[in-house]
Amino acid sequence: MQLVTLAIKKSSSQINFFEHLSGQDKDISDYLYHTVFVQQSPQVQKFLLYSAVSNRLCAELCQKLTRQSGSQVLLEKLERDNLFLIALDRKQKWFRYHHLFQEFLLAELKKREPQKIKKLFFEVSKWHEVEGRSDEALQYALQAKDYERASKLLSQIAWESSHVIGDYYSLIHWVEEIPQKHRKAYPIIDLCYTLSLIMTGQLKKSQQAFKTFKTLRGIDKKRPLKWSPLLSVKMQWLEIALRSWTDQLEHLEEKIQSCLREKAIEQWDPSLLAGITCAYGYFLYATRQFKKSQSTFKDLVDQAWEINSINGVLWCSLGLVLSKIELGHIQEAKKILSDLQEDPKAQQKIPAAYMPMLHLFHFYIQVQQGDLKASNIKEVQLSPNDVTYMGFVFLAYQSQTWRNALENNPKSLFSEINSGIKLFKKEGFPRFLFLLQVEKVFWHLRLGQVQEAEAFLSETQLLKSDLDLLEKFFHPQFHELSFILKTRLLLAKGQGGSVDLRELEKFLQKAKNQVRKRPSIQLLLLKAITLYQKQRAQEALQVLNLALETCAPQNWTLPFWEEATLIRPLLEASYQQQVQEPHSKIPLQYLNRLRDSFKELPWQKDIPIKDVFIAKQFESLSKRELEILRILESSLSHSDLAKKLFISVTTLRFHLRNIYRKLDVKNRSGAVARAKQLGVLTE
Repeated sequence: MQLVTLAIKKSSSQINFFEHLSGQDKDISDYLYHTVFVQQSPQVQKFLLYSAVSNRLCAELCQKLTRQSGSQVLLEKLERDNLFLIALDRKQKWFRYHHLFQEFLLAELKKREPQKIKKLFFEVSKWHEVEGRSDEALQYALQAKDYERASKLLSQIAWESSHVIGDYYSLIHWVEEIPQKHRKAYPIIDLCYTLSLIMTGQLKKSQQAFKTFKTLRGIDKKRPLKWSPLLSVKMQWLEIALRSWTDQLEHLEEKIQSCLREKAIEQWDPSLLAGITCAYGYFLYATRQFKKSQSTFKDLVDQAWEINSINGVLWCSLGLVLSKIELGHIQEAKKILSDLQEDPKAQQKIPAAYMPMLHLFHFYIQVQQGDLKASNIKEVQLSPNDVTYMGFVFLAYQSQTWRNALENNPKSLFSEINSGIKLFKKEGFPRFLFLLQVEKVFWHLRLGQVQEAEAFLSETQLLKSDLDLLEKFFHPQFHELSFILKTRLLLAKGQGGSVDLRELEKFLQKAKNQVRKRPSIQLLLLKAITLYQKQRAQEALQVLNLALETCAPQNWTLPFWEEATLIRPLLEASYQQQVQEPHSKIPLQYLNRLRDSFKELPWQKDIPIKDVFIAKQFESLSKRELEILRILESSLSHSDLAKKLFISVTTLRFHLRNIYRKLDVKNRSGAVARAKQLGVLTE
């Protein structure tokens, strides 16, 4: 404590002092040398210097390094004497030096016996290898700069470290310390290095690494591979992973199926089989085959637990969650994620680098259900830089826009979207670029910025995108989203009469047939709004109720938020209808929660929404229809009414049919009751 106090006083900045505090600091090294080190016997000094090369110590290892017996007794004595040695367990088997003391000892050893350091690191590496700790053996082989040995050790653990455990960052660090010439004899190292680059989002670097790997081994020249069948399959799996992550899906299914047909693959390596099947699951998801992707991921999660692959558990669980959301099974998706986060086995083994992805998915599901209070928006740290797979990067940008919207921060919202657009352009992902550009238009429309939406569409020529840039798998998605975009724009301008209902119905039926619940709900809501703007209110309510019936069991809120401005009048009408005639499939509790949630949306103006639906009906009546409505309460017959209005009975009946349709009533008495509700007639 006196030493630290003295050093702080001499330092110009206390903060800089602690940042750069080192065992090689002059004050610290002088203190440790004179007060501690030289006070020890030559035997203890040698013990301290030689054992300092290891980050953790035990008697057997120390004896190997120092060639001295009685290491256990000495370790315990040093610990009792507070000689900067710390016991790591109650049995006092393992110890470590305080990092400042270890740094001092290594610096002292380097001055006294520089040629000895490499030999000691080699001894530590060899000892750990014999003890079955290949990862620790590798670290000391690298410190000894024994690259041949390091390559051999890394080849033994590379597949498990990257593919099974998911420790991608460590593997990248290890590989990049070993020169290429030493790795050439072990192709599995570079295969796993490329896989780790893919999984950490370094896609361009991974493509270059894979190209270099194939060039160095003459694979591009179609030379016969002198590899084991297992290694050949692993290389095919790597190409599958690379193409999956970079959205190159053409012929990918055939390549995956070819790998899966290898009869001995499960016997060779169950984790490899799971990895290839997982890639197939993401292929199915990307090509909107959600029912198949759900089934694939569900089976894989169970298999991954069986083979103790936490990496597989994580990726397959997230794929399953995404598939469930698209199929409208929000509650199930939420439970899968909760179970994963609460499972003790998963918590202990999930790499820290993956935690932001779990937070992202948790937030995304809460937004799906409109759970604003539980989501603690300001406390959730979301960043596209924290995720790797480009599909998840898109999801991160999408979630960030909702976060900014809910915080009433439109400037940050569009800044986030523009960052994503720039990224997808730079990295060459036309599908996600198109999706995020569409998202930007949607947000302009949600915020009532119709002119801005039209200006962006004109600037980007988004609806005239070159389909050649998108693979054939994404053409249906492009057509569907383009139609939704055009429809939303027309509805935002109040031009529902121009929407092609037949075309809308085709897209709706296709989505239903493919069991794609999310787009089905989107299209149902657009259909309801279109019918409403076409003054077919009763039909609009029926369509809206279909959407509500689907969403209520899952407590699904987001689709209604996405159309909040235009759907609120209809939603209020549905609520009034349910109050009068309760609908067993649409609980009032859900409707109330949905209505209340709109008040939490900052971009929704505080208007007397209760009267909007009625007011809209009133506005849709023509002057002649209003004139007829005002005299319907009289006891006059149709013939007398026609004479009073100077029209024929046929014309009167034509007007009455229009009045009944617009007011959603079936007869004259119903029209009179609705006219009183409108205020056209007094009680």
